[in-house]
Amino acid sequence: MKTICIVGQKNAGKTTFISGFIHWLTFQNYKVGSIKFSPHRHNLDEEGKDSYKHRKSGALKSAFITPKGYALFEETADISTSKAFILSQYQDLDIVIIEGNLSLQGKKLEVFEYNTENRQPYALENTSIHALISSSFQQASCPIIHPSNFTEILAFAESIS
Repeated sequence: MKTICIVGQKNAGKTTFISGFIHWLTFQNYKVGSIKFSPHRHNLDEEGKDSYKHRKSGALKSAFITPKGYALFEETADISTSKAFILSQYQDLDIVIIEGNLSLQGKKLEVFEYNTENRQPYALENTSIHALISSSFQQASCPIIHPSNFTEILAFAESIS
């Protein structure tokens, strides 16, 4: 399994790029998974529901299973343990796209498609970013790849892993 970490600023086009990239990878017959990291706190289980009550009663892990899928809830402050567990569930896939933030370890590709608030790409100063995915930004010390050039993006991601 290969992991590709995509980062970028808020509203820079990460999700739009990732959705298109996943669609293209699937069309190329890759088995693809995705993981979204968020620095914000989110309620993953609705207060008052049975699975929420199980967890709040002391269950270390709580699962919710339906005919259409399942969710596993576990409260932890250890992101590295969470990431390792989640990745272990993806072992049958070819590629996992991780939409993360700069604090994630590993080599990253930055999407910078929309320059809101006159920001500059992280890639100008952050050495953990190995390429900039952009059609609008033209100068960086790392390679700049057009966001529609999925073949080149995949080849580059494989070359840095």
